[in-house]
Formats: sequence, C-alpha cells, structure tokens
Amino acid sequence: MNFRISYTAINPFLLALILMLSTCTSQACTTVVISGRATIDGRPLLWKNRDTWQNQNEVVHDSSGKYTFVGITNAEASERIYMGTNTAGLCIENSVSRDLVGKATNGPTNGEFIKYVLQNFSTVNQVKEYLEQTDKTGRKTRANFGVIDAKGGAAIFEAGPSSYRMFDANNPHDAPQGFIVRANFSETSRESLPETKQNLETIYSGIRYQRAFDLCQSQLNDSGLNAEYLLQRIARDVADCPSCCFGERVEGNNPLSKESVRTSSTLNRSMTVSSVVFQGVLPEEAPELTTMWALLGEPLFTIAIPCWASQHKVAKELNGDGSSSLCDLSIRIRSACYEADDKHLITTHLSKLIPKLFSVEQEIFHQTQARLHKSSPQQLKPEEYEQVHQQAVDKAFSVLTTLAQKTSQFSVPVSLKNNDPSPTAVDFKFEEKEGTRLADTVNSAGDAKWDGGMTDSNVNEGSFQINRNSTTPVTRYVELIPNIRTKADREGNPKVPRGWLVIEIAGWNFRGATPNEMVRFGFSSQPEKDLHSAGVVIERTAEETVSISGIGFGDGSSEIVSSQLWPAKLEKPLTLVLEFDKEKGNPDEGETGGEYRIYFRKAGESGFQQLGTAEKIRRLRNGNAIHFRTAGFFAAKEEYFKLDRLYYTTINPLQ
Repeated sequence: MNFRISYTAINPFLLALILMLSTCTSQACTTVVISGRATIDGRPLLWKNRDTWQNQNEVVHDSSGKYTFVGITNAEASERIYMGTNTAGLCIENSVSRDLVGKATNGPTNGEFIKYVLQNFSTVNQVKEYLEQTDKTGRKTRANFGVIDAKGGAAIFEAGPSSYRMFDANNPHDAPQGFIVRANFSETSRESLPETKQNLETIYSGIRYQRAFDLCQSQLNDSGLNAEYLLQRIARDVADCPSCCFGERVEGNNPLSKESVRTSSTLNRSMTVSSVVFQGVLPEEAPELTTMWALLGEPLFTIAIPCWASQHKVAKELNGDGSSSLCDLSIRIRSACYEADDKHLITTHLSKLIPKLFSVEQEIFHQTQARLHKSSPQQLKPEEYEQVHQQAVDKAFSVLTTLAQKTSQFSVPVSLKNNDPSPTAVDFKFEEKEGTRLADTVNSAGDAKWDGGMTDSNVNEGSFQINRNSTTPVTRYVELIPNIRTKADREGNPKVPRGWLVIEIAGWNFRGATPNEMVRFGFSSQPEKDLHSAGVVIERTAEETVSISGIGFGDGSSEIVSSQLWPAKLEKPLTLVLEFDKEKGNPDEGETGGEYRIYFRKAGESGFQQLGTAEKIRRLRNGNAIHFRTAGFFAAKEEYFKLDRLYYTTINPLQ
C-alpha cells in the first residue's frame, strides 16, 4: 500500500532506523508500479530512477537464457542487471531497501536476481514462486522489486535475504489508487514498529517517496497516468524549481527561479545516472510490443530511447566499447550544469537545453507510439524494431552532440563561482638541497608530507636517489586529498572516482651481485594498516634484466603482466603512469570493483604506451594515500635509482 508522511515527533526507536537508512546511498532509487486500472489506456506501467555513484550506464541485449531481454546496467558489468524487459513481456527493476532484515550469506544479489528473472520467467506469479524457493536457499537481496507482465500483472515485492512480501497493484487493499510507490525503505519494516513510532518525515528517501506519490495522485485525479507523464514529469522532476520543468517553456529570468538548486533529495537527483519507463501491453496484444524507454544519464540531460527485447541488437551508441557514447554525451552536458560540489544544479543554463531535448523526445515518442499502435495487436518484425530503435538513437545522438559542444562554452554565474581544488594535489619535484631526506622534501601542490625517510637515500642533483645499504623493506606514505573512491568516507573528505600517479624516473643502475632490487609506487587504502590497493613494480629479475609489472591487493584484484624487459642500466628518462579507476567495471557488489592500468613513455617519444592490460581492483579498497616502497640491496658500486618527480593528478596526463 501507499502511505503518507505524518508530522509527529520522532521517537528514538525510529531514529535508529532513520540513521541506518541515512547511510544507504550507494544505490538509492525511486520507483512506481502502476496497474492498468490507473492508466489512460489500460496498459500497466513501471518506472525507476536509478541513483548511484556509477554514472557510466549502458543498455545490454542478452539472448543466453530461455527469454531474450534488454536491460540497463553499469558499463561493462553485464553479470548484473538493474532494470529490464524480456520477450515474454515481463519487466522488472528494484530500489534498494536495506531495512529488510535477515542475514545474507549466499544466493543472488539484487542485480543477479533481476538478470535471472529476465532470463527465465514470464509472469509476476512466477517471480513470486522464485522468491518462495529462494526463501529457503537464500538471497543477498534487500530491495523493493517492481514487476509487471503481459497478462496485466503489476506488483512490488519487498525481498530480504530469506523472506518477502508482495504488494499487488491490482488489489484495492494493497493499492487503493492503482499504483504503488517505493523509495529506499520498506512497508514491511515500517509496520514492524509500534504505530506511535512510524513517523517517516525525516527518514532517508521519504521526501522522494512523497513527491512521487503526490505527482502520481495529481495526474490520476486529472486524466490518468501514462508513459509520457512518467518520462517527462516524474523522471525529470526537480521540485519547487520552475525553470527546471521538463516539457514547459523554460524562462531563464523567471523571478521565482534560483540560480542554483540542490538536487540531493529530488526525483531527478544529482546522483541519478539513468532512468527507465516500461510500457506494458494489453492481454490481447503481443508481449513483444512491451517497450523499455531507456534514459542513459541524468534524465534532465538526456533523451529517452525505445528498446525492445525482440530486436536482435541494441545500437552501438548505447553499448559501445567500454561505455555508451550516448551516455558519455549526457554526462558532458550534465557536468557543465552543476557547481563544483556536484550537488547544486545551475538552473540558468536549462533554458538553452530543455526546449531542444523536449522537442526531440516528443517527436521520438509520438512517432514510436504511432508505429506500435498501427501494428497492434500484432508484433513487429525484429528488423522493424531495430529500425525504429536506431532512428531514435540517431536523432538523440545528433542533438546531444550539438548540445555537448554548446555546453562547453557555458560559464558559471559570478555569484556561484568558488575556488576549485587544484587538479594536482601532490607534487614532489625533489629540487631541495643535496642530502635532503624524503620526509623533508617539499610537496609543491599542497601540505601533505611523507611520513618518514629512507636510510641512505636522499636528494641528489635534482632527483631523489635510492642508495640503501640494507635489504629490509621500507614503505613510506603520503595522504591524498581528494581520495580516489566512489563513496564519501566518514570524514566527508573530497573524492574523485579516478586519479593518476605519474612517476618520472631519471634513470637506474642495478649492479648488486644478487638481483633483488625492487621499487614500488602505488595507491593504498589504509596506510596505518599497510593495506594497499594497486601498484607499479620495478624489479631486477636477472643480472641484466629489469621487469615492470602491476600488482593488485586483496580478493578480487589481479596483476598486470608484461613480457617487455628493460636493461639493468637505464641512462635515459622513463615516465610511468599508474591510473586508478574506481568506476570502470565496478558493479558495487562482490569482490571486484574498478580497474588499474599502467602506461609508459620512453625518452624522445611523444605518446604513452599501455603496459599489459587493465586489471582489477578489490572493491573495498580505495586510493586514500600514495605508497613508495623499496626492498633489496641498493649499495653496490655505482648503483642507484633516481626518481626525478612524483605527482598525483585528477586530470588525465595521457592526453
């Protein structure tokens, strides 16, 4: 059932629930399932705005199961699907609800559960049966799953690790209005509290829940709900912002408008990375006509594309090499319309964008509807679906390309300007006087310092030179701001999803009788516990041979291996770059989360070459510090390793 927020004092018991939910922001989505009895045309509808840190989303086409499906997931992470529809007309999505109790020890995660359902089931009842089965075997789910099917079924399942509860949108008891809204809490957990402790006014996602409910109720009272309203008004809603309204004339000088508006609790949020509206069918229609309207990117800055499970493939712009190029364009447009904190939307730019986005989407939507209704109740041929799909992509891509070019010229209003942090936060150039210890070298980009020195190693002729008369390993750290991570730490330090460590080497000469010299530079997650994330290793492996490789730390990580060898004496400069990317290939579940890469550039070369292939990072490890480690004996006659410069940057140095 749906429920409204009551305005009574917050009880301490409820406060504990609120505090728990307030930390659940990794996948904080909003959704509504709508029975055909509440829609204008009698077809069920399902909507979701996906809110997460992973902004690279793509549309995938999968024919590996009993049913073929199309769905939306993180780029290059198709083992988990977060919303999709199959050839039987079944549609499913979820919103995370971590207040659902139970111990999750085995079984499918939220994204794995959705993928399995799409591959194997055709009705809401079959999903219910699968939940009953996995109640016994276990799940790693804590979510509200919205489901509709081609027979008119429409329901929400609140599913914890070993129990579930069904809310039927066709049942007046569960859904008096014919629709059910969910955000990031469950009715099941709310009802477990005494009635006097069920105040939801300040619970995390309560504002979004209430806004979605009110918009649905208002439209239902007016004329009934339809897919167009979900796409243009609910998915794009930025409450109390007249200049943000998608589908109406946007006036940049509206006296009621603010120059910027915080979008952390609106339906179209600063962390909304994609959206979907599933348009179901009538029982007498072909299930294959079920349409997935996919919006890649924050809804305000993208265009909805029609997708069908029966098409043989999706357009390359929605699922390209590494990422969706259409999603990339949307991200570029969005980035020009937010302040530096990435939470405040600059509303003065919207009048230059929304009219064109709205016009093209309207054209795509109505042309698609006319084509579908012309064929109903018979389905189209696969090539006809693909034609309509590709035509929509071509129109959207052209407009987004033009707008991305236009937004590159946008300027931040003077009243909103602030001092952006320097893209280079750590930079050691080793220009100090001869003999300066590592701990005393100057970071020209900030205040961070190394936490100690290295015996017998110091600044010499503009480089930091290693000459250690000891085989005992030593590791030194310098803290990073901003951290490389996808979620804020407990202190709320600045963060970025990707960063680069640049290592400029003046040369080396490894001459010891036993090849045991090793130098490593990398990123660490918890330096106080010597917990590392990834590093680049320079190591003498034979008398006249040096190898360079990459090492990942912890479960879910992997190593970079290269067959390229280097001489034991390197007299010309060499630059290495360690790229640390916590977004790419990070499903926000499981052991693996992100990738790291190594690049090199020899003296005299203009560009960088990649060393080996990109490899994996343990999901729970981040880039919170740089580490500099040496091991082995560096004190043979004329032996040295010279580090000319070491710096960390958040701007890609390879370009």
